[in-house]
Amino acid sequence: MSMTSPDAELPDAGTTGTPLRRALHDVNVDVTVVLGHVEVSLKALSEWDSETVVALDAAADAPLELHANGVKVATAELCEGDGGPGSLAVRILDVEDEAL
Repeated sequence: MSMTSPDAELPDAGTTGTPLRRALHDVNVDVTVVLGHVEVSLKALSEWDSETVVALDAAADAPLELHANGVKVATAELCEGDGGPGSLAVRILDVEDEAL
């Protein structure tokens, strides 16, 4: 399995794609892993403490969503990272072609 660190160099865009697409290859985006969602009132949120369990709208074995700057770009599953036991990573299952 190949792991990509957040700071890893991507292959050179070379002559593939439009000039704009090649220029965008050097732009950094914030990637967020979404486990699930929940909507709560501010009252309920203010009552959370260290023992609170928050139920999400996703099953424990459901694929995760990867969002780049708020746009869904892929689905993934949790896996162990290159750092050994206890390190966390995601394995991409599917890429949203239109998002990239």
